[in-house]
Amino acid sequence: MTGFDPDRRKVLIAGGTALTITLAGCLGGGDGDDGGNGGENGGGNGGETPADIADSYLSGNNAKMYGGTDDIVDETGSDSITIDVGAGSQGLAYDPVAVRVDAGTEVTWAWTGNGGSHNVVSDDGPTELSSGNAVQGSDITYVETLDETGVYRYKCTIHTSVGMYGAVIAE
Repeated sequence: MTGFDPDRRKVLIAGGTALTITLAGCLGGGDGDDGGNGGENGGGNGGETPADIADSYLSGNNAKMYGGTDDIVDETGSDSITIDVGAGSQGLAYDPVAVRVDAGTEVTWAWTGNGGSHNVVSDDGPTELSSGNAVQGSDITYVETLDETGVYRYKCTIHTSVGMYGAVIAE
């Protein structure tokens, strides 16, 4: 690549996850620590299991009501599941925080009416999740059928500072 001399950190910051994956080998280094497990992007280095990816994302963001991979609820075999939005003693969590389902499962996020306004917005995943603007109420639902396999990582955009993050692993 004649004339191409990027500053690696600028490329990684500007480029996002897709560029990180594409250019990591081209720019040298790439021991897996520069791609950023945890934090807003949640990582996703090669060789990690879907549970590892979900755990890294949730642990890295201090997700409320999440204590590790033992907290990943297994709902494989279910045609549909419901995740409470506004769970926990303060209404600032998803319940379950992490869940494993089969691809093709219908997932309903159902607002409890607790904790103020909430939404469901993906950070990363096979397809985008977005319930739209944050809203408050107990009669609100957001439904998606997760047809593609992968880890769907999402958050409440208003409550990231208090750890309102969740993940669905579709197998």
